[in-house]
Amino acid sequence: MNSVLDFAYQASALNYAKGFTAKGLSALFADDDRYTTDHSSAASLPTFLGNHDMGRIGYLLDTADRKLERSTLAHELMFLTRGQPVVYYGDEQGFIGDRNDKDARESMFASEVPSYLDNTLLDGSAYGTGDHFGTDGELYTTIAELGALRSAHPALATGPRSSSTPTAPSTPWRG
Repeated sequence: MNSVLDFAYQASALNYAKGFTAKGLSALFADDDRYTTDHSSAASLPTFLGNHDMGRIGYLLDTADRKLERSTLAHELMFLTRGQPVVYYGDEQGFIGDRNDKDARESMFASEVPSYLDNTLLDGSAYGTGDHFGTDGELYTTIAELGALRSAHPALATGPRSSSTPTAPSTPWRG
């Protein structure tokens, strides 16, 4: 894949989810043409909200209230605007983590790591000692529905396409 993680998107989406205005997103999308060449566009950039290096979206929302709602908003934004969404494993289960690196790598299955066992999830419940993979959680269900919507409507991923440009939009998509 000839691309880089879209850190500018991550910062703009996080700030918007925290409650800042949409000005950061507007400026981000206005600069999308900087990524447009004969072989690429901003539509091909991997977008993300958090990762093992910087921490999870739940952790990055730090002191914001209603973290589950804000994480849901951030995921909706990521799936319904340009780019290729990357969900960091466990975010769909509501993991928050404690910081970055090893503190953002909770297991989906039963864990004995003390620093993970005292964590809470986005909904306020305890991380606890049991397995943490489920397909019936609110955030998991929302992300699955967003993925299905995106698959059903390719323009959500690529913007409007001309039949003569199968790999990249002829003009930058402004989501």
